[in-house]
Amino acid sequence: MRAKALRILLVVALLGLLLACGKASFKAAEPEMTKAATLVADKMAEEQNVAGAPPAPAAATVDGDNPAPNAENLATRGRKLIREGDVQLQVKDVETSRTKLEEMTAAAGGFVAGVKHSRVAGVQSLEITLRLPTGGFVAFVKSLAVLGTVESENVTVTDVTDQWVDLNRRIETNEKLASRLEELIQNKSYQFKDLLDVERELARLRLDIERLQGTLRGLDDRIALSTLHLTLRQEIVQKIVPPDSVFAPLLNALENAGPNFQNSLRAMMRAAGGLITLVMVLLPWLILALLFFGVLWLIVKRQKRKQGK
Repeated sequence: MRAKALRILLVVALLGLLLACGKASFKAAEPEMTKAATLVADKMAEEQNVAGAPPAPAAATVDGDNPAPNAENLATRGRKLIREGDVQLQVKDVETSRTKLEEMTAAAGGFVAGVKHSRVAGVQSLEITLRLPTGGFVAFVKSLAVLGTVESENVTVTDVTDQWVDLNRRIETNEKLASRLEELIQNKSYQFKDLLDVERELARLRLDIERLQGTLRGLDDRIALSTLHLTLRQEIVQKIVPPDSVFAPLLNALENAGPNFQNSLRAMMRAAGGLITLVMVLLPWLILALLFFGVLWLIVKRQKRKQGK
């Protein structure tokens, strides 16, 4: 029995010694193993990045013939801009130019918002308001030169980014407050005497939210669609005979007879219209005056009859 127990003790001692040696050697080798594992991981990550990384973008060429196509977009990316323009054109024929302009507007994805036609002192003009997508606004303004001579051009760009962000934040804040008040009403987390104050505040918040959302929709519409005011002018030039001709006065009078007759007829119609307006204004007073003098005449006539008797 003693020999058996001694053998067991020796086996246990040997096992303990082996475990101690293995633990010591593992601790000694642990830094090297960690370092190797780190290097392997870094190498794998580097290979993965090289294999899956997208190609570097090519540098945009900027020169006189081939400007960078997205230069303006890069400068205004993320901004909320409102573009408006005012252009005056001298055209040969207003109606022909109007038809061409409407075709150009439809092709650009816009629409006509207003038209005003006038003719003063021999000059025919057309004022037209267009709403155009913001993306093609600048190109559309440049293309107007095909209609005629550009007399004046004024384009403005207004940055409303801060206003747009402020409106969204105010709407979000008010909606959170409204949701909180609705939860209070549903959970009845208040005293009954405070119910009217809670409902009044909730109604005010909802009205404020609707007002802010309406302002935001209007702002978004002006951002998405630019406004362009156009004036097309067509000058009617009267034919003039060279002054060195013997019959110049007579020929000039004959050439200008039609326009002069039209101007005279137009002036007469304006005078007639003014006279009719004056009569309509004075008519009630004339009726009152006739009634007054009629009654007065009857009274005087009756008194004379009494005196004659």
